[in-house]
Amino acid sequence: MAQKCSARIHGLSLHPQLNGKEVQIMGFEAGRYLVMLPNSDAVLTLKPGNAILRAGTCVRLQGLSPLDLNGKMALICEVDLDAGRYSVECADGRQIRVRCENALC
Repeated sequence: MAQKCSARIHGLSLHPQLNGKEVQIMGFEAGRYLVMLPNSDAVLTLKPGNAILRAGTCVRLQGLSPLDLNGKMALICEVDLDAGRYSVECADGRQIRVRCENALC
């Protein structure tokens, strides 16, 4: 279950014309976000690493090797597109960097 939030498409090679477009995340299914482009009824599916969330978005952490962090809530503080990572602040106050695909809205 995903919260409704916005993201920016990044890193698509088959449809590079979509990179940089803002989308609305409508849900999450089979490991992919269901997104809508503005002024369109078409629904696209994107891997989490291709839907870059904004700073200030609340996320749930997943797929991390410190297993105690998986399933925990965090807040995106900064986005580093070059590294493909978010800097997040966990609910317990810890600040960590995670790959974009390891943080779901």
